[in-house]
Amino acid sequence: MISLVIGGDLCAGPRSTAHLEKGDGAAVFGELAAALNSADFALANLEGPLVGKPSPITKIGPHHTFPEDCIKGIRAAGFHLLNLGNNHTMDHGWVGLQNTIRLCEQNGLMHVGAGEDLNAAAKIWIQEIKGVRLAIMSLTEHEFGLATLSSPGTNPLDTIEFVRSIQAHRNQWDCLVILLHAGNEYYQYPRPGLQQLCRFMIEQGAEAVICQHSHCVGAQERYRDGYILYGQGNLLCDDPSQPCESEGVLVTLRISKDKPIAVELTPFTHQSGRPGPTLMTPPQRQQLFADLEKRSVAIQDPQFVAQHWEDFCQRTPYNYLGLLHGYPKRMRELDQKFPFIKRLHSAERRLMLLHLLRCQSHHEALMSALNATLK
Repeated sequence: MISLVIGGDLCAGPRSTAHLEKGDGAAVFGELAAALNSADFALANLEGPLVGKPSPITKIGPHHTFPEDCIKGIRAAGFHLLNLGNNHTMDHGWVGLQNTIRLCEQNGLMHVGAGEDLNAAAKIWIQEIKGVRLAIMSLTEHEFGLATLSSPGTNPLDTIEFVRSIQAHRNQWDCLVILLHAGNEYYQYPRPGLQQLCRFMIEQGAEAVICQHSHCVGAQERYRDGYILYGQGNLLCDDPSQPCESEGVLVTLRISKDKPIAVELTPFTHQSGRPGPTLMTPPQRQQLFADLEKRSVAIQDPQFVAQHWEDFCQRTPYNYLGLLHGYPKRMRELDQKFPFIKRLHSAERRLMLLHLLRCQSHHEALMSALNATLK
């Protein structure tokens, strides 16, 4: 049996990075040291490149970075591998990714989920540990910085290519763990499509699917002989901006060749004013596990999953209709209090938009047309 510890998103913050640059991983992750040091293998998601000189790409949303020397503290904390398959890895282009890969390799850290082209980014990490062949696959939803056959980036989530990869390599491992950078920020339930996707991955042979990116602890479920976690929260977050962002869990998977994996969650909090995670008190643990159980029971009802998702889409601060029509933030915020945007466009126009986005052929054509305007 081996123990695999999985950490969530490492999000850069000035207090934490100051310690990491000095190589002082204990100052940041000290309260999780017991879990990290007792593991046979430990990994986390590096939510941004290691950059010396910034070279930000053109994108929507913030650009994340880690100072180069942060690699020292991350390595000192006991991590063995960094997941680079996320929506911020390419925030500073190929220069940033290339620098990150170089620093990982120079400091004895392995990596997965991104590379110089699609073949490199899609490569499954496989290593034998104490007689167990462990495989890690990293997949990223389609945001900025996806790799192609001729350009660098992260491994894009593609169900067809996922199945092909499983079929081609399934005899090379005893246990496959999928790191899926997917979900909606601050949403503690899986959307219907995400739940179906994760269950499908278990059906195809994965032992565990760990969803990152949502910045909050979500729900979990045992499906067949596999385990799915829909959001584990940030592992590093100096200043939580949302209440749910202040909580996270470290996931420990105990893996054997001939038994279903055992799962242990170590809950922690993030507190403004200090670096790194802090272990929860017994009352805090009890409340987190009670809330987690409530959500996990609820998602077994497909009608609940569908209705809760619809409610979220109606109240989300992103205001998708406003974004789609190109309205400024103030108008979208006003629409949350006094809905008016949908009245500005005819039913026929809204049906056309739905048609273009829903139909696979029109959707792909629209994506290609929009990409062409940005070249």
